[in-house]
Amino acid sequence: MITFTLIQTPEDLLKESTAWVNEKELAIDIECENNLHHYGSFISIIQISSRTRNWIVDVLAIKDLAPLLNTFNNQSILKIFHDVGFDFRILKHQYNCVPKPFFDTQLAANFLGKEKVGLRSLLKEYLNIIKDEHFQMVDWTRRPLSSAMLAYAAKDTAYLLPLKDILCQKLQETNRTNWVEQELNSLQETDFTYHEQTHLDLPGVRTMTPQQRTMLHVLFEERKRIAQEVDRPVFMVFTNKQIVQWIQNPPRDWKTVPQVHPRVKHNAEHITALVKNALNGKGEMLPFQKRQRLTPQQLIKIKELTDNRNLLAKKLSLPCHLLLNKDQIRDIAVTGNWNSARPWQREVFRA
Repeated sequence: MITFTLIQTPEDLLKESTAWVNEKELAIDIECENNLHHYGSFISIIQISSRTRNWIVDVLAIKDLAPLLNTFNNQSILKIFHDVGFDFRILKHQYNCVPKPFFDTQLAANFLGKEKVGLRSLLKEYLNIIKDEHFQMVDWTRRPLSSAMLAYAAKDTAYLLPLKDILCQKLQETNRTNWVEQELNSLQETDFTYHEQTHLDLPGVRTMTPQQRTMLHVLFEERKRIAQEVDRPVFMVFTNKQIVQWIQNPPRDWKTVPQVHPRVKHNAEHITALVKNALNGKGEMLPFQKRQRLTPQQLIKIKELTDNRNLLAKKLSLPCHLLLNKDQIRDIAVTGNWNSARPWQREVFRA
């Protein structure tokens, strides 16, 4: 059974953080509320593991996380994550913190050609650890957290350092250690800004009339306002699919619209006025996006690069986007050089 220290006060955080300072590596994971049970995306707990101990920090109970954030920013400690993408975006959004330096075990698994790169699959394959997914969709804002929830959370980092050791050994055996190091160095410079969905992200927006786009916009924002007011995810107010349907066929009476949050019907007159003003106004034009038109020769080059990339990816058992992503392919075709590619990519393509 995994043992852990639960940190719920500033005093305990300051005390326990002294154990992290001299560590060379720390495994880290976060559990979030991500528009599933409540409004918004925010961190609920942060799990940390060294080679010998495990901690769970209740960030909802502690306002000042300076000792923890200082650890994340400590350049002498390598932070081990499994898939940094969302974790780093929410950490930057909430605390303006992107942990560095870091290692990503999911990235390492990708470079080993693994088809299943989820933590659960990798723990089973390499350590024969069964990770229960019973609490994957649970409400992590619930307090107190049950002992079973805490044990589940602690398990996410308890075996991450041994997993990292095995993956690094496998990378050495396949001569791909340097490839991963180059990708990690590139990721260190990535802008991990968190972007919320906007009304322009919904399907069909480009074919809508300007007035329909305005209606889409006001309904999108009204939904957000209601969701925040009642502390529920936006999809519990009404769904994106419903919005798109209403754009084509606006409801005649918002008091009788089915399958919406009760607050929508309560605000029926207000929503009716919003929609009426939207449809009677000048409308919203799409933002201008200047994009260079490609020549026939550049289009041919893109196809050649893509086909070659796909063949090499299959041969090397690598995900296509790792070998060369769409932006890199376009840049190479347009500029005629490989400056956007990493050295390992140029080596593979002999460019």
